[in-house]
Amino acid sequence: MLGSLGFVVVFLVVVLIVLPLVELAVMLQVAQWIGVLPALGLLIGISILGVWVVKRQGGGVLRRIRDALRAGQVPTAALVDAVCIVAAGTLLIVPGFVTDLLGLLLLVPLVRAIPRGWVQRRLVIRAAAGVGNAGMAVAARSRERTFVASTRRDREPGKRPALEPPPGPHS
Repeated sequence: MLGSLGFVVVFLVVVLIVLPLVELAVMLQVAQWIGVLPALGLLIGISILGVWVVKRQGGGVLRRIRDALRAGQVPTAALVDAVCIVAAGTLLIVPGFVTDLLGLLLLVPLVRAIPRGWVQRRLVIRAAAGVGNAGMAVAARSRERTFVASTRRDREPGKRPALEPPPGPHS
């Protein structure tokens, strides 16, 4: 199993060496199929369309984050969506058909549900393990209800905080 440094090295090799070579090969193939000018036009058109969609979806996500914060909730899903939308925008700006495809995929809400679910599961696991800063409450939504794990400074040393449902109508 790769350590964190090994993962970073593999990631950098893929992003800086493999991805540009793949992009170049795909661009050349598309240019052979439809011509150079139509291929360039397609790249520019996809980028413009992608930036427009990112702008629309980004505004909606920012509203969801603001509304969740006003309601006193942790906007986990909206924050993951925001990260995916920023990544999509970055991928759409980089010229190439492969990065455009990845960027457009990240704009599909069903595709964003994959990293959103992963992050929410990780938050539940970390909250149950008591990982977090002292005095910070970590909230994560399970399938049935919201659970809160509090890592208070005044808890007994050596004890992990328990997951307990928040007070309210669920109790």
